[in-house]
Amino acid sequence: MRSGHVTTALKAIFIVAIFTVLIRQDLLSLGAIETAISRWPWVVGGWACMTGGVLIGTVRWHFLIHAQDIPIPLRRTVQSVFVGLFFNVFLPGTVSGDLVKGYYVARAVPGHIAATVSSVLFDRVAGLTGLVALATIALLVGGRGEWAGRLGDPIALAVVGAAVGIAVLFAALLGLSEDRDPILKILRRLAGRLPFLISPLRVFEGLRVYHAKRRITLASIVVSVVAHGFFVAAWVCYVRAMALEGIPAAALFVVVPVGMLVASIPIGPAGIGTGHAAFLAIFALLGSDRGADLFNLVLVFQFILAGIGGLVYLSVKANDPISPDRLATAMLKGSTQAK
Repeated sequence: MRSGHVTTALKAIFIVAIFTVLIRQDLLSLGAIETAISRWPWVVGGWACMTGGVLIGTVRWHFLIHAQDIPIPLRRTVQSVFVGLFFNVFLPGTVSGDLVKGYYVARAVPGHIAATVSSVLFDRVAGLTGLVALATIALLVGGRGEWAGRLGDPIALAVVGAAVGIAVLFAALLGLSEDRDPILKILRRLAGRLPFLISPLRVFEGLRVYHAKRRITLASIVVSVVAHGFFVAAWVCYVRAMALEGIPAAALFVVVPVGMLVASIPIGPAGIGTGHAAFLAIFALLGSDRGADLFNLVLVFQFILAGIGGLVYLSVKANDPISPDRLATAMLKGSTQAK
């Protein structure tokens, strides 16, 4: 059996095992679903908040693309994002669709593959920055509350560590000019001897573009905070939909980013399994055993978006099926031809 088949089989076993444990321990319940249905305005409100976050994130990526001098209309960016959301339910993790949306932008505007990859990577960094910023602010404002004590020091340290790492990253990106960037110097030196490093060099040079586009860079961070504020607001609605008591809204600004980061680990499609396990464990710290049920409301929304994305996929006449291997090959193949 090929290693790829073994990996797929192990992922399937992992997902089945997670659901089996959740169902047997009554951690996924029909009662919770019935409660959410009976309080459907809160569910719809949560989905509306998540829609707002997705749309804001789409506009953010569009401006990051244009910062790379890629001439693409907003309509095509939106199409690429929704096609990515469609494939997100088939690919592992919650952000694997980024590879797909980048592929469609690169296909729409040939000759800018490395720049497109750079925009996707920086968009993901900006998104992560928004998540960590919200979590850090919540800890600073409400860190003395009872809920912070329940979460424990490891989560707080992880958030603070991520915040410090991101601050250092942006300080280096915005503070170091091209001739002082040690990573760029090393990559250029090695790429002359090792051809396989040419692609990473082109991508890193694309990231360096945002050094000169500081206004867009800083705006993308602010926009990310707003977008993820919408996502956290959605979870506030989901908690109300499940009629859960004793979970303060401030705590959600910490636990939701941590849970979504774990859900993005590329094991199960759309974060199935990893997301359930993560939110089950995190909400248990807050005294609730309904974390997995809450994540199911997120999954339903993701499948709704995937359905819309499927229609968009058909409308752009992308008839050939795309595998992750083909996407990766296509994205890297043209990077040496970019700019």
